[in-house]
Amino acid sequence: MAESTDDSVLHLKYGYLLECDARNQLRPAVVHYERAIELNPDGITAHYQLIGARADLLEPEIPIAIYERRLAGSPNDLDAHRLLATAYLAAHQNDNAQRVIEAGLTLAPNDAALIERRGEARAGTGDPGGALDDWRRALELNPENLSPVYSSAFLLERQGRFGEAMEAWRYIINWSDARGFRWRLCGRSRNSRGYK
Repeated sequence: MAESTDDSVLHLKYGYLLECDARNQLRPAVVHYERAIELNPDGITAHYQLIGARADLLEPEIPIAIYERRLAGSPNDLDAHRLLATAYLAAHQNDNAQRVIEAGLTLAPNDAALIERRGEARAGTGDPGGALDDWRRALELNPENLSPVYSSAFLLERQGRFGEAMEAWRYIINWSDARGFRWRLCGRSRNSRGYK
């Protein structure tokens, strides 16, 4: 039996219910990330988790303001550059991210994390070649972080470059197998990025 217009309304309402529930689950996560940061401001992972959660709540401006202040107060702090660039990327403000990344790279030209983020910004501004180059370089600098390879695979897939994408996926599988890791694919994992 085919679904009807009434069924369409039910799907819409149920989808909205799930969306609201997900948002309600994220709010306590934000509180815990903020508390983790209060207790250990140098625990950098909580900062990245907070940026992602705020972006998921459509509140990217909150971490942007926090990390703009942090960078203004410590212009030579690489973590401040990394965090603000990540906050800008989460808000799809690629030009602002690139500005912060380039400033950070003047302090540390071979910083793998900043080069990886520059790749994200380049991908977001329509420069896939530059993005792939940056992700290759980031992997060379930090071969234990697979995030640039995942980013490359997804970008290559979007471009229809399936042979190259398959090579990236093979690299991920072989890398994981060589280390005895069980791996799984998930939508977006901030934990797998290897951020410092």
